[in-house]
Amino acid sequence: MQTVRYMVPWPEGATQEEVAENPPSMPKVEKLLNDSSKEILAVEEARVLFFTKEWYSVTIQYKGKVEQEVK
Repeated sequence: MQTVRYMVPWPEGATQEEVAENPPSMPKVEKLLNDSSKEILAVEEARVLFFTKEWYSVTIQYKGKVEQEVK
């Protein structure tokens, strides 16, 4: 199992509801979620405070088909 986290700055002045309705563009996240060679186990979106700045964070846990075939 692998875990990756992508973060972008939280849209300035945006509320939690606004971001939930229109999340920031994250092409790498979209590419990973659409990759059919990976089985997505979990996706978590969060508002994170890191070094006095707020970030929009997406954490993805997945396993690749190669790992699945071994079991």
